[in-house]
Order: sequence, then C-alpha cells, then structure tokens
Amino acid sequence: MRDVLREKDKSEKMLNGKESEIDLLRKKLSDVGYEITNKRSVYERICLEKDEIKIKLNAQEEDVDELSVRLVETEKQQKEIEVEVEKLRVKYVAL
Repeated sequence: MRDVLREKDKSEKMLNGKESEIDLLRKKLSDVGYEITNKRSVYERICLEKDEIKIKLNAQEEDVDELSVRLVETEKQQKEIEVEVEKLRVKYVAL
C-alpha cells in the first residue's frame, strides 16, 4: 500500500511539474503573441509612412517635370527676346 501511495505522490508531483511547465509555456506563448502584435503594428506604421513618402516623392517628381518644361519654354522665350532685341539694336544703329 505504501508503494502505491508513494507512486501516487510521485505521479502527482510529476503532474504538478508538468502543469507548471505548461503554464510557463502558455505565458511565453502569450508574450510572443503580444510581441508579434506590437511588431506588426510597427510594421504597418512603417508601411503607411513609406506610402506617404512615396506619394510626396511622386508629387515632387511631377513638380520637377513641370518645372523642367517651364524652364525649357522660358529659355526658348528668352532666346526669342534676345533675337528680337538684337534686331531692334541693329535697326537703331542703322538710323
């Protein structure tokens, strides 16, 4: 009978140890889940920031393209004005 009680006590201790181990593993799993949730949140914010930066960059690229076109047009107009001024200067000198 003593052996049975000793064996039962041993089994209960082992069971309690396993239950403690399971509780510890559940806590670790919960901590890992919380960490994953936090990292996912950070990742999502980073993606949103990246998208915002990309949108702003695209807008700036469009502005640069428009300014480049306007610069070319302005340079063309400047050359035309310089030619016209030179023509007027020649006419003035001829008078």
